[in-house]
Amino acid sequence: MQLPELAKTLALALHLARVSKSETRSSLIALAWALRNRDKNRKKTILPLVPDIARFFYFETISSKGRSITVRSWTIIAFLKRTRDESFYRSLAVASLVGCGEISDPTGGSTHFHRHDDWPDWAHHSEPVALIGNWFFYNKIKS
Repeated sequence: MQLPELAKTLALALHLARVSKSETRSSLIALAWALRNRDKNRKKTILPLVPDIARFFYFETISSKGRSITVRSWTIIAFLKRTRDESFYRSLAVASLVGCGEISDPTGGSTHFHRHDDWPDWAHHSEPVALIGNWFFYNKIKS
């Protein structure tokens, strides 16, 4: 079993939670895989750049020998205490299972996707490889 980086898993879960309010579990799994596949094909990761990643940090003041300093700390506990969104926890479960490879990729390695009721320019000359839930998935994007 491959263990994913915690920051990537959390960032993926946050990203999925934005679209998962009305999505099925199979859609979440497919979206998680497509984002993971896209991230794997880049030199620099895209997942920790999710704006909500800043919510993982907090500032605390530490006193030592009569001096106080303020440091930026990271804690999953503080983050989870502030997070009450059910869709985030559903997304975190899926992101964790996908990250560990416990769920196979239903998209066949897709890196691009769009909702079935949207048709972006890049999709006009490309053939979808899967329709999962409300989402079309693509492996090869033609210009």
